[in-house]
Amino acid sequence: MKKRSTLIIALPFLIFFSTGINAQFVNIPDPIFKALLVGDGAINTSGDGEIDSNEASSYLGSIDASGLGISDLTGIQCFTNFNSLDVAGNILTSLDLHACQGLNFLDCSGNNLNNLSLFYMPLLNTVFCQNNQLTCLDLSTDTAIVQLVCCNNFLTSLNLKNGHNTSIAMMNALGGGGMLYCIQVDNIGYALGAPSWFHDTWSNYNIICGTPAIAGFNTNAPQCNGTAVAFTETSSNETFWQWDFGDGSSSLAQNPTHIFSPGNWIVSHIARNCNQADTTGYTIVQGTDIYGNVTYSGGPLTSGIAVLMPFQSSYTAFDTLQTDTLDSFGAYHFTNVCNDDYLIKIFSDTVLFPTIISTYYDNEWVWDSATVLTHGCYVDDIGVDIVMVETTPNPGTGMAAGYVLTGPGFGRADGEPVHGVDVKLGVTASSTLIAATETDTAGHYVFANLGNGNYTIYVDIPGLERDSVYNITIDALNQQFLNLNYGVDSVKIYIVGPIGIEDFSSDISGFNIYPNPSSDNAIIAYSLSSEANVQLDVYNVLGMKVQSL
Repeated sequence: MKKRSTLIIALPFLIFFSTGINAQFVNIPDPIFKALLVGDGAINTSGDGEIDSNEASSYLGSIDASGLGISDLTGIQCFTNFNSLDVAGNILTSLDLHACQGLNFLDCSGNNLNNLSLFYMPLLNTVFCQNNQLTCLDLSTDTAIVQLVCCNNFLTSLNLKNGHNTSIAMMNALGGGGMLYCIQVDNIGYALGAPSWFHDTWSNYNIICGTPAIAGFNTNAPQCNGTAVAFTETSSNETFWQWDFGDGSSSLAQNPTHIFSPGNWIVSHIARNCNQADTTGYTIVQGTDIYGNVTYSGGPLTSGIAVLMPFQSSYTAFDTLQTDTLDSFGAYHFTNVCNDDYLIKIFSDTVLFPTIISTYYDNEWVWDSATVLTHGCYVDDIGVDIVMVETTPNPGTGMAAGYVLTGPGFGRADGEPVHGVDVKLGVTASSTLIAATETDTAGHYVFANLGNGNYTIYVDIPGLERDSVYNITIDALNQQFLNLNYGVDSVKIYIVGPIGIEDFSSDISGFNIYPNPSSDNAIIAYSLSSEANVQLDVYNVLGMKVQSL
């Protein structure tokens, strides 16, 4: 009879996940304008009934929406890279295109526009805005203008002072109803001699046509984390406001609010009218600082890293917020820290200080006994000092080793190695520490050269409770303890069974598996004393069957 042998092998396996993030739909309230965009296959590449932000920003062509009865062009601001817009002959009353940085051609003639915002558009070279109700037109920030037709409006101010008036080959501002007395330019001599500049006889040129705006604002900054900072505009003679918050966000509101992340942010406020703009700024310092000194039995700890972590109830929130290298006096400094609860952990240079282990504020070697620092909004925390914990080696010939691996709920595939984790060896039922180490890339840890005694092995991961620990006794008969393995899930650290080949019963001889244990690939070699069918069942560290070979 042929014999059947079953081998149980525990191997960690790696599973990769990928996720996709859907773009947001663009708000397009005008049904006519939306139908036009959705019906254009070059824009609506997905072919659905919506335009998403990726479709809008990636579109590089032109949009012809002329003569359709459109009253609202909301949504156009998401088309940041398209090059041409024709919305002539609609019923628009206001049009703001400053976000459309790729635009070079605009025809918005024959609407009911009383506001046209074309600020800071570097590629805009042609503007047709005739036959509207504009009283002010400011192109002073649009340096590429070569052609402008703005006749038959009610202009009282026209600002062409963009530093490149000589590039404007054609300008028509006729039909101003007798109100456009001054056109603001860079070069009066050029304007007077320009052959293709047309305006009513009462219009004159000047470098400054009227009273410029003067920028100013007040703020209630700084504020606590998550609370909006308010800005109150105090400018004078202004008709347009723009805010740059220094963190990539901006606003056109007169009195905006904004939530800042911790840090130093330079806020710029631009106030302008058709005559001239003015800019003022203010530095927002959001968050306060934490200062401390680190010492050990020999004085200041002069080589190490301080780590700031938010203290939360869930493991995923224990992220590193800031790190700082200890200086020659053992001092550290965290900047712009928002109000919250924190853990502070110090890692020493283990080469220079081999008996000093990673320590939490203010003198603890495990996270759940550490002091939680409650940091406020407005005042720096000074004197957050830490005394490092030191080991008391007990030399000998004993050894303890094992792995730290992921379990259910950790957020990765079961049985993956957890590297860079603190593992500490202490004398059982005491506060004496013998040694400390970190898991390697395979999740492996080793304590070597241990003397006889009773020891407890602790795995320290902030946010995870220790459900169970290994207690071992090294004596003359028991010198080596291998496969002291721990699993970690979303809430706890716990003992798991051994990894690798421990024992089996069969007619197999000369059995070898290497590397053992293995993380993804392994070579298995064996010989049989007689002919047999052999089945290898592969299990992960949690006892789940992965594959039969």
